Amino acid sequence: MRDRKKARLWATIVIVVVIAALVGTYVLSIGVGGFGDAAAHATETDELGGGVYVVQLDENGNPVYDADGNPVIVLETPETEEEIESKKPSLTITSFPPAINVGEQTILTYESKNLPPDTIVYYESSDPNVATVSDDGTVTAVAPGEAWVCAIAGDVRSLEVLIKVSDPPPQGISIACEQLSGLAEGETAFDIKVGAILDFSYKIQPANARPSTKPAWTISNPEVAEWDASKRQFLATAAGETDLTVSVDGVSSAISFRITENENIVLVYVMKMLPYIILIVVVIVAVCVVVYIVKKERQKREKRALAKFKKAERERLEAEQRQRAQAQGGFAAQPAAQAAQMPPTAAQEAAVREKYEPPFQGQAVGATGRQGDTIHPAGKEPKGETDRPFTLDDIE
Repeated sequence: MRDRKKARLWATIVIVVVIAALVGTYVLSIGVGGFGDAAAHATETDELGGGVYVVQLDENGNPVYDADGNPVIVLETPETEEEIESKKPSLTITSFPPAINVGEQTILTYESKNLPPDTIVYYESSDPNVATVSDDGTVTAVAPGEAWVCAIAGDVRSLEVLIKVSDPPPQGISIACEQLSGLAEGETAFDIKVGAILDFSYKIQPANARPSTKPAWTISNPEVAEWDASKRQFLATAAGETDLTVSVDGVSSAISFRITENENIVLVYVMKMLPYIILIVVVIVAVCVVVYIVKKERQKREKRALAKFKKAERERLEAEQRQRAQAQGGFAAQPAAQAAQMPPTAAQEAAVREKYEPPFQGQAVGATGRQGDTIHPAGKEPKGETDRPFTLDDIE
């Protein structure tokens, strides 16, 4: 009995195993038959597109079959760089002013891609001294210059945009003149006389405006008035009417004049020639000063030369007189006054005459060295003493 039970148990196990093997074989046969082509295609690539053939899967990851029960085969291609970039989060500033004036404001806008809806975006300026930007994108121009602005969201930064800030252009211009008191009160028409000279200036609005060129002044009737652009002076030359206009960058301002005759014609002429008269006087005074300075310097040089010569001549005469005294013996004991009366030699008189003319004038010195031949400084000839001999006193 026990052997029969074992035999039945083994028989049952064998039957179950055989049935399981048959079922598994059937399932495998279906898988091999259905997926064989797909498996073959899965290892093949698309030579043109560079993709790979794969079995299409549904949302749950299961194969998708067609109406005939065959799996659907699709070609899967790799993503391009453009597709990869398109999936990255990005920020782009879409509207910005390329240039604004100092004091003006503008608002920036941006576009975002692949960012959460609640992402906080703020802005940043490279130079707040030129342009500041608030978190909502409001740009305020502070000073002339350039600033780069970008939008930021976490680690994502937009490309920087350049904003140029400059001084505003002139919005208006006005004429100013201290001689015309009514001009500051809004008057634009004035009565003046021939010969009147008016100094003008201008003011540009706003104060920080920077014109592209210098203001231009024009006179409508040059026959009755002249304009000096360098001094900004208006000169009424004849009776009549004229307008004075100043303009810059499309804005202008003008005033009108009615010029009448001036009874004092001489005064008109003098006023017109006054600049030239002043120039001539200045030149004459300058020439006189230069001549005076040159003359004084020349006199100083002559005095220094004369003093130097007198000193040298005196020393030479004293030396020669001492030599004479030694040669004659005992003559050195004579008083100095008597030694000074010794007549000079011919060579001495010739040297004195050569060096003293000019500035000295006197009688010609004889070559004999006689006591009657004398020489005196210019303007100091002694009266009634023409026969006095030349001594050391003559060079003092």
